[in-house]
Amino acid sequence: MISSVLNSKPAIQVNIRIMRVSNQIRNAIIGSTDIRLEISEIKNVLAKQGKRHDEHDKNIELVFQYFDELSDNIKHPPLPPNRERVGYKIGEKKRDTER
Repeated sequence: MISSVLNSKPAIQVNIRIMRVSNQIRNAIIGSTDIRLEISEIKNVLAKQGKRHDEHDKNIELVFQYFDELSDNIKHPPLPPNRERVGYKIGEKKRDTER
């Protein structure tokens, strides 16, 4: 906090006020069972959501494994032997085109 670095009187007063307010908040949280219960409920909900996300991740990974197995099992028909290949011709000289 910048107020703890500065040595002016207002900065010192602000720093003292910040410390007092933070102590009041801490005491309010410790003393209030309602707030502690709500915090624990929020933690439980977040933990359950994390577990669900882990389960979803596992299911998605399983689906991709099935896709991989299916793609490995697909048999492609053989290509005709005299078929001209598509793509770059490696090792052939470039033909000059007439305009």
